[in-house]
Amino acid sequence: MNHLKFWAIATAALTGLLLSPSPATAYCRADLTNQLNTLAERPSLKKARLGILIETQSGQVIYSRDAERYFVPASNVKLLTTAAALSSLGPNFTVRTSVYSQQQNGVTTLQVVGRGDPTLADSQLNELASQLKAQDINTVSSLLGNDSHFAGPIVNPNWEWEDVQAGYGAPTNSLIINTNELGLTLYPQAVGQPLRIEWDDPSLNRQWQIENFSRSVAAGQPEYVDIGRDLSRPILRVYGQLISGAAPDKASVAVPNPADYFISRFRQTLGRQGITVAQTGLTTVNPSGSELAAVTSPPLAQWLVRTNRNSKNIYAEAILKSLGGPNAEDATAAGVRRWKPSSNGLGSIQTSMKLWMAPVYHAITWLPPMPLWILSKPWLALPMRSPIAAPLPWPVPAAPSATVSGVFALSAKPEPLATMPHCRGILTRPTIVRW
Repeated sequence: MNHLKFWAIATAALTGLLLSPSPATAYCRADLTNQLNTLAERPSLKKARLGILIETQSGQVIYSRDAERYFVPASNVKLLTTAAALSSLGPNFTVRTSVYSQQQNGVTTLQVVGRGDPTLADSQLNELASQLKAQDINTVSSLLGNDSHFAGPIVNPNWEWEDVQAGYGAPTNSLIINTNELGLTLYPQAVGQPLRIEWDDPSLNRQWQIENFSRSVAAGQPEYVDIGRDLSRPILRVYGQLISGAAPDKASVAVPNPADYFISRFRQTLGRQGITVAQTGLTTVNPSGSELAAVTSPPLAQWLVRTNRNSKNIYAEAILKSLGGPNAEDATAAGVRRWKPSSNGLGSIQTSMKLWMAPVYHAITWLPPMPLWILSKPWLALPMRSPIAAPLPWPVPAAPSATVSGVFALSAKPEPLATMPHCRGILTRPTIVRW
């Protein structure tokens, strides 16, 4: 395998077998092949894709079964993306968002230049507005957004059509605000009634039409929510059901036109500061005036909790584009090319891939020990040589420590096996088999 070295990969049907809470079993080398073949040939795994490679620390292959096939690493790729960025850009890397001013014939034009800061939120827009107000800017003839820092597609080409509608599949551009998501809350009502839907931002009620096909159901009924949006018009469609009297459910959809949304939101922020704006638009022309206001992101090291622990796709995408740089024809593709396999043991970096793809179990061991600034505090009790690098704060039914020792990191998104597929991954420095 050219890019990734997999030690053990199988579908979710194998997860319960490998992540068993029963005590670990030691096999002698002579029995190992038969034991694994018996496991792999179980009827329950008939439709599974299974790949296993077990070797000694010195590299001697003990067992191999379809080890060279490609499997979906899902959001574990974020570990490599962030490792590459930390190595190449450094933990203190920051992104600056600037507002430039140009005065001509008594006309004030402000240009906001975004450089791909995924942490930018309404609080930073307030800071920019405050800086402008402090310089006696009260009237703006034209407010322009420059979204051209990163070239290339803003939508990940790996997403499917339903992904680009969801908040987790939000586009990654140069002018990012509130992770390019529109949040909403769904409240169960009386049995048989549709869910009550409220936007986190009430102003969106005037901009969006909601087609509500949801309902509230009695206790004991399954719960699910499916939210999508029209790809060309501001229409939100809500399907699914929640139990009457249960807690509300949070959801989000991707912003359709993120640069326009950024400028619209900044215009509202300026208005609250008493700065009136006559018109807005977008431009690709470099600013010629002076920088009047600016905000700087937290250092890259602080992005990693949301990137790895919370598995935030837009953070990983923005990091990858920053690796590619502003001069590339396609920032994402350039970010992929920038990090190649090298002596430090890291594989080539790929764009972040969605966690929700196919039911797949994978245990991977090609990661070297990570610097402390990529790690976060462990959520799960595992016998680790280091803290968990990319855990997700969902409960895991059974600790994998019984069957896999020397665990380096774990990422997981378990769901009820009877209703939904799920994805789990364990990154290890393994001593799986002892003799």
